[in-house]
Amino acid sequence: MPDLTGTIDMHFSVSSRQRALPSQQAVDGTVADDRTSGKIIKSHSSGAYDFSKFDVYYQEHMQLQEEDRQYRQLKEQQRRSLQLADHRGGGDTARIRSLSLGASPNPAYDGAHSSHDNQAPAVWCLAFQENLIVAGCGSGRIEFWDAMSGSLKCLYEGGKIGVTAMCFRGHKVVVARLDGTVDFLEIETFTRSVGLAAVTQASLHNRGTTYMSGISDMNTWNEVIHCTCVASVRAHQQPINSLQCEGGRVVTASQDHTLKVFRLEDSLCLYTLHGHTGSVVALHLDKIPPLAAASGSEDGSVRLWDLLTGACVHKLNYHEAPVTCITCTTAHIISTGMDDKLVIWERSKGQILQCMQMEPGYCNALAVLTSNLLITGGQGCLLLWDISKGELMRKIRLGDHDYSVFVRQVETVGNSVVVSDYGRDLRVVHFPSVLEKAE
Repeated sequence: MPDLTGTIDMHFSVSSRQRALPSQQAVDGTVADDRTSGKIIKSHSSGAYDFSKFDVYYQEHMQLQEEDRQYRQLKEQQRRSLQLADHRGGGDTARIRSLSLGASPNPAYDGAHSSHDNQAPAVWCLAFQENLIVAGCGSGRIEFWDAMSGSLKCLYEGGKIGVTAMCFRGHKVVVARLDGTVDFLEIETFTRSVGLAAVTQASLHNRGTTYMSGISDMNTWNEVIHCTCVASVRAHQQPINSLQCEGGRVVTASQDHTLKVFRLEDSLCLYTLHGHTGSVVALHLDKIPPLAAASGSEDGSVRLWDLLTGACVHKLNYHEAPVTCITCTTAHIISTGMDDKLVIWERSKGQILQCMQMEPGYCNALAVLTSNLLITGGQGCLLLWDISKGELMRKIRLGDHDYSVFVRQVETVGNSVVVSDYGRDLRVVHFPSVLEKAE
């Protein structure tokens, strides 16, 4: 609504009797607004009230009405396109468009209507690319967030089943759901001028405190994001545990004991990988050639797959309990299990090289720092290993007092920085001196 506080008469010293006498106003002069200086001046031209001060508020009101009309028109077009898609597509192949900032007359309502008591749904998984963060929610909703401003850019609500895993490559987002479905989404960006009112509405979408700076009364250029589902495939009969994408291939691992290989370009299923006799709980894809996949199962086995042919290259059996994590280098396959064993395999021949018995709870996370250095999570610490020798090089304590916290997640940034969880905190550890000695 327009701000009308500037029209309130603050001259309380003038009696009501004086205000009621037009002749007295004609003598004293009427009040007019000088917009160039912001001051109140006297005008003796007429005894009638000067309504020209309302012009600026009237123009602002008309502008807001025009923006609201455009918002409603866009939403009505989206509603009709969805109805047409349902009529023509009639199922999973229908292209479903999402709502985005600027396409809804009330973004605050649209962002919260699908959750209970206006509470944001739980986030089950994350993916990111540059400054765009994608959150998969337990309600099935997918949220696109701007990492720089903290604003919600787009909502995709084409599915109601919880999102268990995602990958984000280029303009494509691949989503795995709890019922075994895989959705292939495409995002489109449009550049348009967004006024201060729209930016303020965008800030209503948040998950906690959002800090925004640099917003002025002038219009700022912003990218409007639309998300379209180009294909939805029932890949598995049971929930999907993991989903990864590298080299134009998308691989899913499921509780139905199988893996599926899709081509990212056209969403085509290339292979179904059979062989595990338990739920496939661990997955790794090579980022560089030979572009193979390694999987670990609750049956204790580790398998290496050729993604070009769909063939099983190696079946590795050594763990006496379910495999919990798996990773690879160009020369090695490394796995951990609930039997607290860290096993290193020779990749080309499938032979076991090293097996280290860990203390309980030490085998929850793996990350390759270099081709010869491995990071594992421990109890209140990180462990640095020499892969070729199978020796512990260093133990890095993440806290001074509490050693009971287990490290569950470990990620590498480059080849010298490790980021890990530590209770409710994140720890960033640099390894420059160790790398100089090791290399």
